[in-house]
Amino acid sequence: MVLVIPSVEPSTPEGNLLCYASTLDALERFFNRVLAHLEQEGAFEANMPRFTPAKLDILCHPALEGFEVTRVDCLILYDQSARG
Repeated sequence: MVLVIPSVEPSTPEGNLLCYASTLDALERFFNRVLAHLEQEGAFEANMPRFTPAKLDILCHPALEGFEVTRVDCLILYDQSARG
């Protein structure tokens, strides 16, 4: 018998994060739903400050359900005008 634990290890410029879930369904619901800490040093916006096709693909991906900011006065805004 082999024990299988649903998990994923996202790699980012900041490092890796090993995520475990109780079921495959729970893992799929968790993974790639929120883009976190947009405005912090070394995070998404700092690593991708310009709008490139790759950045637009991330921001428009159907699995992305939200953005997480750490400050109420975060000035980052994504809208149609940002597409260029």
